[in-house]
Amino acid sequence: MSGRALLHIVGIALYFAIYTSTVYPATINLNCGQGVPVVTGPGLGGGSIGVNNTTHVVTISENFDFSKYVDKMFCITNDNNIISYRFNIVATNETGEPWSDFHFEILGSTTPYVFTPSPPLPGPPTFGSNKFTTCGLTSGNKDIDCAGVAIADQEQVQFFFNIAVSDMQSFNNFVIRNIPSTPEPATAALLGASLLVIFVARFHRKRQRI
Repeated sequence: MSGRALLHIVGIALYFAIYTSTVYPATINLNCGQGVPVVTGPGLGGGSIGVNNTTHVVTISENFDFSKYVDKMFCITNDNNIISYRFNIVATNETGEPWSDFHFEILGSTTPYVFTPSPPLPGPPTFGSNKFTTCGLTSGNKDIDCAGVAIADQEQVQFFFNIAVSDMQSFNNFVIRNIPSTPEPATAALLGASLLVIFVARFHRKRQRI
């Protein structure tokens, strides 16, 4: 066998060795075979979803016409590796009433996907919100509850978190449910009374200046 033929065989062997050992990370697909993103729920008003499978960032903008849930399905392709995707969400309150808290949930009791606090990219060190003062993981890291401030009608609020995804056995998709909540009647009444007291106090101060 000539030296040239031997080099050719070695080259082919190296190619297959590298190719078969290459790790193909899981990627997110929005269409799930439907041709369009699968977004449903009685709270839905409109919005957009974008996925960058190079930087592993999912960007979501959504408007809520009602203080009810919205579901978004994400499908996973490829396998052999787990990739943590960063989710950046902007939610707009167009319900005509304030939100007292906001809830995220990964649906399905058997799904292996969970929220992860560590980001895959430089940025905030944990999950959270730009306006809600507290956000905590519950239910085995499948739920996030944010609260601590009221989000008024026509106001926007941002959230960020991470989900580790992989094509694991039959678990090739997951659904994120978003649920804004309005204040309980007693809380709403207390809030209204507080606003009334502030208004009266300001009115009296204004009269004293006159």
